[in-house]
Amino acid sequence: MKIKLFNENHLNSDFQKIFETASRTVKNLSEKELTINSSEELANRIFKTLEEKDLVLDLSNKEAKVEMINISGKTFPQRYDVERSKDYSCARITYKFNIISDNSKYLSSLPPQNNFQPVNAEVYGNKELHIYYQTLYGNIELNEQTKKEVKNWIIDLVPKIENIILEINKNIAAFNLGLKPIIKELIDKRVTELSFKNKQNNDLADF
Repeated sequence: MKIKLFNENHLNSDFQKIFETASRTVKNLSEKELTINSSEELANRIFKTLEEKDLVLDLSNKEAKVEMINISGKTFPQRYDVERSKDYSCARITYKFNIISDNSKYLSSLPPQNNFQPVNAEVYGNKELHIYYQTLYGNIELNEQTKKEVKNWIIDLVPKIENIILEINKNIAAFNLGLKPIIKELIDKRVTELSFKNKQNNDLADF
């Protein structure tokens, strides 16, 4: 799945979808489930299925690969002597990192009050993150200047990724803390409505 790293959507939008799932789950509880289980038991059960885990990315073990990619002449700066209508084969560097957790979706999400310069990336099977650096160099054997440029870029990028992941995990912890009370509140509301309905039915049947 191709993504703009931490730039596809807002983290709060992801959390809102989970809240909506929690609401639907509570709404779909049967009257029998609401009767024979306590609100606390039901809340715990639903919370366990929706609780979010930390995003964990192994940034210490990485692999790099150079390959030639066709890019449009339109992407070149004006100072380059190229035809804008043609494609040119240029070196692209791929950095591969392992995704440790099962929630790679958050690699697309930006936490509140943060910013992150868009970076082209791709998630493979929720297990690998590939980060791309596209050069305008026309040979797979990079010169020293291009190598230095690429290495400086990734050295600068990795700490920024670490900081964003730290912020995401802080937000996940806060989200989990508030999720269970909301689930229980929704269940308590349904239990109250069920109790009122049963009481009214009993009153109507008492004649």
